[in-house]
Amino acid sequence: MADRKVTGIIHRGSVPAPPPAVELYQVMAWGDPIPSDEYGLNTANVRGGSNFQVFPLFVPGTGTWSAIANHVYLGRDEMDYMIQLQQRFGNWDNGTFNSLMNWLVKDGEGTRPYWGGKWESDKAFEYGTMLWGRQVVEIVGEATFKTTTPRNDKSRNIRMGKVRMFTRADFEIAKQFGEQITPITHPHLIPQCAGAGKGNKFNPTPKGYTMFSPLWGPEWGRGATAVEAYYAPFEYLVKI
Repeated sequence: MADRKVTGIIHRGSVPAPPPAVELYQVMAWGDPIPSDEYGLNTANVRGGSNFQVFPLFVPGTGTWSAIANHVYLGRDEMDYMIQLQQRFGNWDNGTFNSLMNWLVKDGEGTRPYWGGKWESDKAFEYGTMLWGRQVVEIVGEATFKTTTPRNDKSRNIRMGKVRMFTRADFEIAKQFGEQITPITHPHLIPQCAGAGKGNKFNPTPKGYTMFSPLWGPEWGRGATAVEAYYAPFEYLVKI
């Protein structure tokens, strides 16, 4: 609980980890020209004028950008980790811990980043895999796909980077809550959940909450939503 006061640690420029050989990029923000024009990431397109600062990832196997269609499945162990992650690194001075968790997790498909049950007691949850505005991302390969974008129905060739996701091996280390894998050391694996306010104002603390979420990867997929990899278009990434 000593770390509860951590706020606004969205990284710009220098990043503490991983090793120098890794290819690091930063995601743009809502309202930037390409995210707005090609991906519809503009609060003018959202009822109420604000939203989580989420960026879609492309899945070649399904040919879609939908976080809901390409979601992963989590269990009680993962949700217990999420609770402890917020308790250690989050901040809820403008509300309560319960209200913070209720903002992240809600029953009802796609209404929050996590859905499918009560975070306090249920055993099964779903998560819409996506990136967050201004987060750091590690790219481990690249490919070009001919596809449409969420805001443009005309197919074109788009160069994309394969995103290094949070793995089960990472999870086994991270849930011990040592200093090896944390939002501070590995913001590319456990990014901060930012928001987009009215007029596309970047908000690292939606509702006044500092929240974090791993990039749960393909190992948590199954059935129709199982995917091999997630890709981010270079056109909404900036090299660090």
